Amino acid sequence: GSGSLLGALPTFGDRVFVTGQDADFHLTYGPGASNFNGPRGFLRDAINWAGAGTGLGVVVLSPGEGAISLANLGITGITSDIGNSDTVLIPGAVAGFPVNNGLTSSGLSNWGTSSHDVWTSITSAWTGINTDSGGTGFVTLVSAATASGAISSSDVPEPASIALLGMALVGIGAARRRKA
Repeated sequence: GSGSLLGALPTFGDRVFVTGQDADFHLTYGPGASNFNGPRGFLRDAINWAGAGTGLGVVVLSPGEGAISLANLGITGITSDIGNSDTVLIPGAVAGFPVNNGLTSSGLSNWGTSSHDVWTSITSAWTGINTDSGGTGFVTLVSAATASGAISSSDVPEPASIALLGMALVGIGAARRRKA
């Protein structure tokens, strides 16, 4: 595992994805699953990217929304949450990364509240792949060492695995909202 990102949880692999977006909720309640340029594609890319690394990849959705915090997961190097944003931008420098495959800034924006967490202070262990409307904070972060990592066809989960994981994410999202 990577101690600098996941100090207390060394069983995680080399790909860690942390986002202020709760695409699991928005997949169900809007803007929905009508195409892959929105919550559906965002979840597909996050899961496939994290799973294509070495060891167990991690995808953390909107940690500020519920009982799960980054500190509880042992994830370090991310601080200064400045709130939320309804406009999410994909910077040109990372637009071609596989984790942003098929996504646009407009597809990641205007979800009601597109991002519940925006971080302004990150260590060099992280790469920001999405920013808020002013470009002053990061909405989505990935482990820097593997940020541009590819997703090969052999690394893409079987459809049944994606469906099972999707149901788990929806369950976690529903439980998170009941506690709020």
